[in-house]
Amino acid sequence: MSLSIAEWHQRYQQQARWTQELRHLVYSFPWFKGAQKIIEFGCGTGAILEELSSHNFPFIIGLDIEFEPLKFGESINPAIVLTQADAYQTPFDSSTFDICFCHYLLLWTKNTDHIIDEMVRITKPGGWIIAFAEPDYGGRIDYPFELNEIGKAQIQSLIHQGANPFIGRTLKSLFIKSGMIEITCGILGAQWSIYEESDVSLESNVLVSDLDLLNNYPDPINIEYLRSLQQLDNQSWKDQTRVLYVPTFYAWGKVNKSCF
Repeated sequence: MSLSIAEWHQRYQQQARWTQELRHLVYSFPWFKGAQKIIEFGCGTGAILEELSSHNFPFIIGLDIEFEPLKFGESINPAIVLTQADAYQTPFDSSTFDICFCHYLLLWTKNTDHIIDEMVRITKPGGWIIAFAEPDYGGRIDYPFELNEIGKAQIQSLIHQGANPFIGRTLKSLFIKSGMIEITCGILGAQWSIYEESDVSLESNVLVSDLDLLNNYPDPINIEYLRSLQQLDNQSWKDQTRVLYVPTFYAWGKVNKSCF
């Protein structure tokens, strides 16, 4: 079962909630508050841009290679500006933007350093690049303990989909390699409260979608066993005992003239 575009939008909104505290901290920085032109790489349906649009920046734009999420985003918020383009080679002139950011994007990219180089190219010297969230599934924690097997399967599913589930730990080195300066890197904190029913349902749908993608995976995987664990997964969400933690890295850095 693949997720519908509406479900993906809910997922993007959920991910946006996870990083809200960090984003609001960054929004308070003078170099962010003074930005004139801001672009998001891999904006999806515009979940982050919708929030930014309320801050009255002069020019904000989102870029994504997929047309369907952009169309959906425009249908629910016509005020945001979205464009379809390849993040490896954008249609923008060099030194155009003050801020260039992404959110759960680099996980899904090949040749990630090329993406960051393109972000640097279109950002003005003295401007900033921000990766608000990149997960590292190598440090994933599941509870109840039996659900470790589901965690391993979802990592395999991500690899099967062409993702890099260990991108988080490389984030700082990627920023250094690009020539940026004044780099800050860290890991988002974690806090668990009462799970909302909508979040439980969404997590379940994401799990089903990921496991379905493993049906034709070349390595032997006991899909039936994993499906039996779904019952425990669903029940532990309902019981409010479920713990699912994936270390999620963030970084920002300043574009230096020597980058060019």
